[in-house]
Amino acid sequence: MKSLREVCNLVGVDRHVLQRIATPKNSQKPLLPPTHINESSGYWYYDDASIERLWLIMLFRELGCTYKQIQDILDSPNFNQREWFGRQIELLEMKKEHIDKLIHVARVIHTSGILPTEMENIKDYSIEQYLEITHNSFNSVSKETMQRVEKIFGDSNFNNALNEIYAIWQAGAHPQDTEVQNLVKNVYQLFNTVAKTTGSNGFDIFGKMMISNGVFSFKMDEVKGKGSSKFIGEAIKIFLKKENDINE
Repeated sequence: MKSLREVCNLVGVDRHVLQRIATPKNSQKPLLPPTHINESSGYWYYDDASIERLWLIMLFRELGCTYKQIQDILDSPNFNQREWFGRQIELLEMKKEHIDKLIHVARVIHTSGILPTEMENIKDYSIEQYLEITHNSFNSVSKETMQRVEKIFGDSNFNNALNEIYAIWQAGAHPQDTEVQNLVKNVYQLFNTVAKTTGSNGFDIFGKMMISNGVFSFKMDEVKGKGSSKFIGEAIKIFLKKENDINE
């Protein structure tokens, strides 16, 4: 048998926890009394069966069960350990899938600053439905567009064209100025050339990332100056509105 201190070290539990579950409450028998109490020293000792029960108790606690629920489970004549943990595995896998989606959505928002606000009647969605729709819509953004953006920023011609916009911004230009819009058009063409894509979807996301309060725009401002990313984002927004009006 092992002493209370040895059991605490073995299982990684505080002695106060063992004392709590060894004390009967509300006329119920204790959840885990010591196997033996030394009469002269008062020291508590636990045999292997009690230690195994303690491992189960701590695992149940990690799964969110209260001590009363644990007592009811372990003392039930119908308790089937294999079936019970099988059901817990299914629930945990569902929770893991939910958390993975949440992390993915949070990571994209953190990087890009883009929020999925384009869903109609968003108030009619539950948080689970909202997360599912957002996760699916962000999949294409993170796996395709984000990779293209990384590739684009490695292109010297694109960076040079972008620097021309930064230079004219520093000179006091406005996003709607003709000169600025001509430079944006050049950046737009280079964007699609490097990304090997057509249309304005990718460039639109790039512009939104510039305006949004994400890591992407924050780092751009650190390099080029505060307000630079917003200027380019606004210029892109104006350009694409005109571009779409022409194509309609």
